[in-house]
Amino acid sequence: MKRNIVSLEEASAILEPHYSNIVSSIVNGFDDYLKINNFASGLVGGPITYEGRTKGSLIHDHIKQHISAKYGENTLIEAKKWNNIFALKVKDDFLIRFKKLDKHKKIANYQTVQHVKFMAQSLIEGFPDEPTFLFAGYIPDRTWTTIKGVYIACWNGSSIEWFDEIGKYCVQQLNMFEQIPSEEQQINLRVRLKGKNKEQPDTKTGTNG
Repeated sequence: MKRNIVSLEEASAILEPHYSNIVSSIVNGFDDYLKINNFASGLVGGPITYEGRTKGSLIHDHIKQHISAKYGENTLIEAKKWNNIFALKVKDDFLIRFKKLDKHKKIANYQTVQHVKFMAQSLIEGFPDEPTFLFAGYIPDRTWTTIKGVYIACWNGSSIEWFDEIGKYCVQQLNMFEQIPSEEQQINLRVRLKGKNKEQPDTKTGTNG
């Protein structure tokens, strides 16, 4: 017996308020890994190159920590383990696992019986019966130094029902923060804007209220 599969439109309406938390947890978890990797390069034994599975495990554990911190006190949203699988349960609508994805939005994982059932939207002992199973995942670049995208994906067996890229706005925000001008630059910017406003007084149009 299979569970109900919610459409992308229905999922977006329910999950959109949580996108910011999900994306920031994934981005921060990835950033935590980069800090660990940077620290490891200075160890006495010399620089170490982590295997892909090690990188994925480190990032997953830090994503789990960030998600748990954001939803630990929420009674409607549960962040915990089911059958030793960490997931985020959004009411009775969705159960979301956090994974690394490839460019086809596929999940790299050992093909355990439980994983195959999760992919197939099957009923699994120890898991709630109602929610649609989803994956929240990231695609790293070839060097594992940045995230190319953050996605929500719904799989049904070997076929993907739908996916949604939810990380674009977050990346843009991060880039803005990285490019914050110095105090001197901010002062010069305010002076230039002030002079410009004197030369070009504001003219009310139909688009600015």
